Amino acid sequence: MKNIKSFFKLLFIYSLVLCLVFSASIKIDALNSNSNKSTKSDKIVKVDNNKQNKVQIEENVGKILDKYTGYTDNFEEKINSKDFFEICDIIGAMISIYTKATEDEQRKFNDYIEKALKILKTESNSDFINEMERQYKILLNKEKYVNPYSAIYSVDKYPELFEHFSEEDLRTIDEYCKIGKLLNNYSDSKVNYVEKMFSFYSKDAFETFIKAMDIFDMVDDEEERDLLFGYIISVSPALEFDYPQRYSPELKERYENIKLRVRSRQANSHHMQMKMKNILLLMLEKPVSTLINTMKNIILSIRI
Repeated sequence: MKNIKSFFKLLFIYSLVLCLVFSASIKIDALNSNSNKSTKSDKIVKVDNNKQNKVQIEENVGKILDKYTGYTDNFEEKINSKDFFEICDIIGAMISIYTKATEDEQRKFNDYIEKALKILKTESNSDFINEMERQYKILLNKEKYVNPYSAIYSVDKYPELFEHFSEEDLRTIDEYCKIGKLLNNYSDSKVNYVEKMFSFYSKDAFETFIKAMDIFDMVDDEEERDLLFGYIISVSPALEFDYPQRYSPELKERYENIKLRVRSRQANSHHMQMKMKNILLLMLEKPVSTLINTMKNIILSIRI
């Protein structure tokens, strides 16, 4: 009997111990579960904070850009844009005002430009991305490239800046330099149009385009007029397509008027050439009196 009582007493103690152990393990599991949830929650909060901080930093860069560009482009809102042309516009604006910014602001610009160029390269490997990189290299290496103006660096003296440029790209650069110098010759302001010709900032591009139209009728040299007209008709459709919000109906009308006048002048020139050919034929076939009368008629028709 004593043995039976002892057995039940031991069984009771054993079951009690099991209950205590099981209860403790449940509490430990619950604590671990809460701890894991807390850790996951902390991680999510940290990720969200990192994202928020990144957005805030980029918004700050947009604010800096607005400060230097006169708050006309709303870069604070555009700075997180994934649009190809808006990214190009932002990089162009940063490069355009880079030398005015403080060192801390320049570092923020550098972070944005380097990340943005990587994104642009995945979408397109065009010549103007190479040109953006060239301009950025010049600004970044102040010891080697003392002058911040990209247009002064030639392929002969600085071949490392033109590694990815084709012969056609180099010819375009040369033409842009000529057009910029021509605009400078007809400008009283301190604006460097040679440099603005290479700007990817839409405001600079429109200023240069408008200046080219302003001086078009002042240029007497035929070769210079042809160069200027070639620039105007090539850049106008691109500006209208890429930045329709800046391309006003007034600009469109001015462009169309210039184009119409040039086409009309070219048609008259062709007509005159045909008449001169007829005169040469008459000189071979008709008497002098007939030739003189024909020339008089041509002169009268030109005056009319």
